[in-house]
Amino acid sequence: MPGSKISTTVTNTVTIGSQAYPSPLTITATGAIAPTAYSANGVYAGSGLSGLRLINHGTITAGRGAYSQNYDGGSGGLGADLQSAATVTNTGLIAAGAGGASDQANGGRGGIGIDLALGGKLINNGSIIGGYGGYSRQANGGAGSAAVYQNGGALTNNGSIAGGFGGGASYGFGGYGGDAGAGVVFAGSGKITNSGVISGGDGGYSQYHFAADGAAGVVLRASSTVTNTGSILGGTGGGSFYGSPGRGGYGVRMLRGGVLNNQGAIAGGNGYSGFYNGSSGGAGVALDAGGTVSNSGTIRGGNANGGFYDAGDGGAGIVLTSGGMVSNTGLIVGGAGGSSGYYAGVGGIGVDIANGGNVVNSGTIQGGNGGKGSYYYPGAAGVYLNGGTLTNAGTISAGLSGGYLANSIQFGSLAATLVVDPGAVFIGNIVANSNVDDELLLGGSGAGTLHKIGTHFIGFTTLAVQAGATWTLTAPNTLGAGTSLLDDGSLSVAGTLNDQGSASVSARAILQTAQNGTIQIDNVIMSGGTLSTTRSGIFAVGPTLAGDDTGQITVDTGATLAGNGSITSTLVDNGAIIAQGGTLKLTQAVSGSGALTIDTGGSVAAHASLAVASVVFASGDDETLQGGPSEITGVISGFGSGDVIDIRPVTATTLSFLSGTLTLLDGNTVVDELFLAGSYDTADFALSPDGHGGTDIEFATQGAAPRDNAELPSRWGWFGYHEAEAPYGGFVTNFVPHGV
Repeated sequence: MPGSKISTTVTNTVTIGSQAYPSPLTITATGAIAPTAYSANGVYAGSGLSGLRLINHGTITAGRGAYSQNYDGGSGGLGADLQSAATVTNTGLIAAGAGGASDQANGGRGGIGIDLALGGKLINNGSIIGGYGGYSRQANGGAGSAAVYQNGGALTNNGSIAGGFGGGASYGFGGYGGDAGAGVVFAGSGKITNSGVISGGDGGYSQYHFAADGAAGVVLRASSTVTNTGSILGGTGGGSFYGSPGRGGYGVRMLRGGVLNNQGAIAGGNGYSGFYNGSSGGAGVALDAGGTVSNSGTIRGGNANGGFYDAGDGGAGIVLTSGGMVSNTGLIVGGAGGSSGYYAGVGGIGVDIANGGNVVNSGTIQGGNGGKGSYYYPGAAGVYLNGGTLTNAGTISAGLSGGYLANSIQFGSLAATLVVDPGAVFIGNIVANSNVDDELLLGGSGAGTLHKIGTHFIGFTTLAVQAGATWTLTAPNTLGAGTSLLDDGSLSVAGTLNDQGSASVSARAILQTAQNGTIQIDNVIMSGGTLSTTRSGIFAVGPTLAGDDTGQITVDTGATLAGNGSITSTLVDNGAIIAQGGTLKLTQAVSGSGALTIDTGGSVAAHASLAVASVVFASGDDETLQGGPSEITGVISGFGSGDVIDIRPVTATTLSFLSGTLTLLDGNTVVDELFLAGSYDTADFALSPDGHGGTDIEFATQGAAPRDNAELPSRWGWFGYHEAEAPYGGFVTNFVPHGV
């Protein structure tokens, strides 16, 4: 396809697809398109063309807007205005025209560098520049325009793309600085690959009024994919002598989702230093409506600047306005607050999760430092967490101000979850909102260590251990009243844990003291897990440690331990132990002045002495007590229809009941005695082999036995225990309740 070629200077608009310039159009290194007419486009292609191609190795410039003394300045022309899908390759320069200036009215708008209105493909190895806004003496400055406006397709940049600056407004008391142009605007879905530099334009200056904000390096108006190994920069905010300077622009702004993979550098624009006031920096990346960011490079918020009286705040590294996902293995930093003679600016948040989202960090997230002034304003949190989930296996650090460290994580008004993986580092306190249910979840697959819950980790209502996770708490740790400890993994306490709320230990979970550790929890609910303590540890269920000894688990007066699972340490029951929802396995001696209750559907498997004051069968069926000889010294009450006492390996062939004593015999030999409170006679009990070498004792009479209190027997007896899978005296690994 022969196409057309320009090797000299053309001083009028070139229309691709015309008879004179068929596609593909090539501008050689010695060629130039430089129209002299005001507002003229450099290159134009109408709609309805197919296979449109533009190859530029030279220079394409557009006409500038006309100056006007009393009316608005004219608009600058477009470098390339392509109204059909096209392929553009640039190794030279493409520059839009600047807006025209005006003395009494508004400055003109700058032109777009390249407008791919229907998308296509752009490969840039040269320079593309958006048009600057026109200057105004008495009114508003003109707006700068984007260097590239592309309605989807693909953009590959290995060169330089820069948005146009906003026009200034000098003397007009009501004059505003002109808006700046973005580096790249994607209006449709597509793909951007950058290894060069993309930058937004600087905001327009205003002498007396509001200056304009800097523009974003990249704006995604539709869900698109950006891969960056180069630099993407927001523009600097516009300055103002007497008025308000503009804030810095975003590095990347994702308005409707999309994917950003950053391996290079992204930075928000800096604020401007005015005479009286300074302005704030822009965010490095903003997710307005979700999206995904993967960062292994650097993302920075813009630095603020200050004036004589006041200063701006640093920009956030990343802002999640309404959800989204961030995965960081690199560096995310909030910008520094500005300094001034009086009021200094606040540092920028590292990652601002404003309304939910999911952030996973194994790199570094850092809040910006506060500025300096007569009045110090604080540094920023590394992460602000308002809803959503933050997982940290890296470092999260707060910013400094005046020698004071801010909070590394600050929670908002929406309940959120902080997941801490082994290796996580926090520089600064972690402050949850105690008015909502913020959760501290200990996760990961390795072994982790944490400390100072209640002083370093503050305000959490839930502390949870993830299934499969292994954690050790060192130093003092405190959970206040109304808090919940949810253990689904393995939690060891080598320091102290003072929990004024309740703890739940799930199936396969472990809650234990390590050497010299101390656990104090008001109430415990077990759902198949394990409780244990070392010889030098103290484990108390109840509101105080007073009088509790090392090497044992103590249930204090008024406290409750309920559920099923295994207790593998010596147990002192001075309160209430309730077996429910399965088998409660007691592998060591149990003593105390409290009660052991077997609830409906529950069972107790005792491996050693059971010297509690009373064993209570609650009202209901399928309640089982498994034990061996010399196990019980308390009184059994509530035994009735559906209940079973299973003694192993004792074989009993006959029984008798008299004055509260149930005597079991093998032939003429007494093999066990049990003591029951209530009105019974011998006919109320039946014996049968349990199928495991022991004997089941069941209630034989139809209907429930009277469960009133009777005079207790004058002496206590003993009964045996069930051993399901091992020979007598061996370790029991599985208990099978009667009837299962």
